[in-house]
Amino acid sequence: MLSSSRRVWGGHASRPLVIAVLFVHAAALVWLCGDPVRLRLIGYDFHEVDSEASVNAAPDVLRGMGYTEDDPSELQAYRAIAERVVAGGRTEGEKLRRLGNYIYSLRRPDARDFASARLEPLSLIWSGLQRGDHGTCGEMSPVLAAFWRSLGGDVRAVRWATSYGAIGHDAVELYSRVYGKWIYYDMNLNGYGEDDEGTPQSIAALRSHLLTEEDVHLVSDARLRDWDTGQFTAALRAFPVEWYALNNRSLDFEADRRFGSFNRIGWLLGRLPSPLDRVMDNIVGQRDRRMVVEGKIEIADLFTFEGARLFLAWLFVVVLVCTVTLVHPALRRAIATLRASAHSRQPPPDAGVRFRDTDVPRAVTVPEP
Repeated sequence: MLSSSRRVWGGHASRPLVIAVLFVHAAALVWLCGDPVRLRLIGYDFHEVDSEASVNAAPDVLRGMGYTEDDPSELQAYRAIAERVVAGGRTEGEKLRRLGNYIYSLRRPDARDFASARLEPLSLIWSGLQRGDHGTCGEMSPVLAAFWRSLGGDVRAVRWATSYGAIGHDAVELYSRVYGKWIYYDMNLNGYGEDDEGTPQSIAALRSHLLTEEDVHLVSDARLRDWDTGQFTAALRAFPVEWYALNNRSLDFEADRRFGSFNRIGWLLGRLPSPLDRVMDNIVGQRDRRMVVEGKIEIADLFTFEGARLFLAWLFVVVLVCTVTLVHPALRRAIATLRASAHSRQPPPDAGVRFRDTDVPRAVTVPEP
């Protein structure tokens, strides 16, 4: 039998058992939080919807889920360029291709690649592309979105990912009032997909048609693109999940407003290594809200978003309780020892004030009148 001093929780568990429980749960906590992809999925604001129809609802419907965009009046510099570029375009597809071609036409053969592991503000990206830098999908797509939004259109960022949440590609969808649907435009392909009737497709429809080998036509200019159709299809297979940004206010990530009320130290927060800077965005700045069809992404192939958060909370509580249980007796003894030591150093209390005889005041005799 273990002595009562080695039993805890009302005598129902031994200290070795608590240590074993702590070890198992701490190991699970380290495993769950040790992967940046898993941690990002748990910590970021993902809104799960029940179907592709919900994802592809009109912008006015999506606003009820938190869908936001930049105010076109703040994008006047982009509007001045976009109006000139799309002038004469007869269809939305043609206007999009003109904007895409314009972005590619800015490239200079001798310019550098615009490569950054950090989130860069739209103004900095646009400055780099204007210099002739070679942008990737992550730089060209937000610029295309800014052009379209400046003209009054609705936009949203689309990211391709694996089923466990690793991001592999950035693109954009633009809402067509003519067709009453979202149109997917891929800047690496510098084009879009359409059906036999010439109707541009969303990424969900395009993915479905391509992977089931149904008729779909990719409209693209072979002279101005980074991917050919084969590379596009291969990437589509490698990253079978797409999620959609609900917060599409690109200007909120400019240096003068990125971290909200903490912008006074924005110069410091912006220098944090990735992904800590993005974590700070979600804590003090603009949350990177995202939407995905329920069940398409499983964290560690085990959990839904909500399930992973509940599991994380459970692990944290168990680790905390076990730690307090194990250290509490030692902590209590340490506090008692400190108190006893402090008490022993105190001088004994005085029994009273003692005076020397010479210090005792004499009685004053008052003469009789």
